[in-house]
Amino acid sequence: MAFEYAAAEQVSAAMRFELRETIAHWNRCLDAQDIPGMQELSASGLRIVYEGVSYEGADAAARFAAVHGSTDEVHRRTHVNHLQAWPDGERVRSRSFAMVAQVVPTTSPFGAGTPSVGWVGYTDDVFVFEEGRAVLASREFIRWGGDVLSGFPNVQEVAA
Repeated sequence: MAFEYAAAEQVSAAMRFELRETIAHWNRCLDAQDIPGMQELSASGLRIVYEGVSYEGADAAARFAAVHGSTDEVHRRTHVNHLQAWPDGERVRSRSFAMVAQVVPTTSPFGAGTPSVGWVGYTDDVFVFEEGRAVLASREFIRWGGDVLSGFPNVQEVAA
């Protein structure tokens, strides 16, 4: 994952803080299956893409949460950090590192209640402004695959 924009091209620190707060609250709502909360933080035409599967339309948040939110069987916590954000016309685009931690209470081959990493990658988000606040218009989850270190040419691989 590479960031294509210099620090000088980023939106203000105050705007990045607002975006981080929106993302954190949206993720909490996803983890808790709080569909009204997700919808409140999303534009009416929300589009979510997760590993090539697209969720669009008025019920996009509900359909996505039904598959990727917490359930009675799997408790998930979605974390993002290192948000970068830049203006894109009337919108703001952002990219964040992301990880989903999960606890599988009864079916884990490692033992009941064992936490594990369910997903690692980054999110590409697009925000629009409605009534003076940033809301999520588009979110794409992009899983790290292959040799993730190849994107960091100065890092030496450590022999096992």
